[in-house]
Amino acid sequence: MMSALRAFLVVSRYEFMFGGVFFLMIVSILATGSWQRMADSGLLIGLGIALWYLSHMLASQVNCIADHSLDRVYKRHLAAAVDRLGIRRIWLFVWGESLLALACAAYMFALTGKPLLPTLWIFGWLVSMGYSVEPFRFKRRGILNPLSLILVLYALPMLYGYHALSDRINANILLLLAATGLQMLSLIVLNELEDIPEDSIHGIRTPLVCYGLWPALPVVLVLFIVGAGMSLYLFSGLIESSWPKVSFLVLGSAGMAFIAKDIVALTVTAWQGRAAAIEDLRLIRLLGRRNSMHFAALGLVMCMGSIFSLY
Repeated sequence: MMSALRAFLVVSRYEFMFGGVFFLMIVSILATGSWQRMADSGLLIGLGIALWYLSHMLASQVNCIADHSLDRVYKRHLAAAVDRLGIRRIWLFVWGESLLALACAAYMFALTGKPLLPTLWIFGWLVSMGYSVEPFRFKRRGILNPLSLILVLYALPMLYGYHALSDRINANILLLLAATGLQMLSLIVLNELEDIPEDSIHGIRTPLVCYGLWPALPVVLVLFIVGAGMSLYLFSGLIESSWPKVSFLVLGSAGMAFIAKDIVALTVTAWQGRAAAIEDLRLIRLLGRRNSMHFAALGLVMCMGSIFSLY
């Protein structure tokens, strides 16, 4: 039988926590611009890390509660974890984590004097609840699905961290973060790939269900390639030393290719007409399960570029 600790980690979607480490480091480095400023901002960075993980856990737990009946079909480990803990107990976790996260945001406001910080977190909390909870349930409302996800998974955390740690706006860095956001958006859409059969049955109108793998996947591929090209170019401009620049371009391109090849494989399958009819379910399940690896690979590449930009 699943232990309570294991069940808690499962409903908190621990597999996506590792990629988050890289993105937290990215915004910390780009916003401060030096190791010394990062060290001087250690308390703010620590509070931001706690805030991110609390927010990630509570949003994941609410989504597991909302998808409890759907997950019994394919993601049985999620449904089993909810059964092990009980819905009431999970809601207690959600409210406790929400209060702790709000306390972190309030403390960061007290340290920085920036009232936008708790405002951004409250807005993100509302979007997270709206994504999963009826009657809003943005998850089943077509384009609102990826838009709400890109907000809470990337745009708001990056904006929050940048605003907390920086007192000036660097247009090139904001453009770089936007380019990474295009890649994140493509991976967010792919995150729902393995759920297509269950989502179709239960009326969860994600973009992949609404529009089909063709033409949705070509759009995803274009978003990723454009974002990857912009990120590599912009990072190469930030990295001044020769060997870090060459190393980043080589390793970064390899990381982007690792992700792109899976998107290309799916796009080709969709073009051939098989995946559009959900006949190649094995490929959908296989590449869908690799999504957490894609997020981690993207985070690692961006983190590497951020570190090299300091040299």
